[in-house]
Amino acid sequence: MSRKLLDLSCTLVRETDKAVLVSTDANDEVWVPKSLCEVTKDDPDEEPPCQATITIKEHWAIEKELI
Repeated sequence: MSRKLLDLSCTLVRETDKAVLVSTDANDEVWVPKSLCEVTKDDPDEEPPCQATITIKEHWAIEKELI
């Protein structure tokens, strides 16, 4: 199992205390638990929907169809 981390450009569609709803070029929208990722907004002051980068383990990105 890969432990490699990936940084993926995405649109942060929505955010809750426990998860983020993101979309990438590879998918429509998918919920990702915050425990599996780190999300950095391109503009920290902007509210969703906004552009962001999601950092996630490669195997989770594949499972969640983010790539």
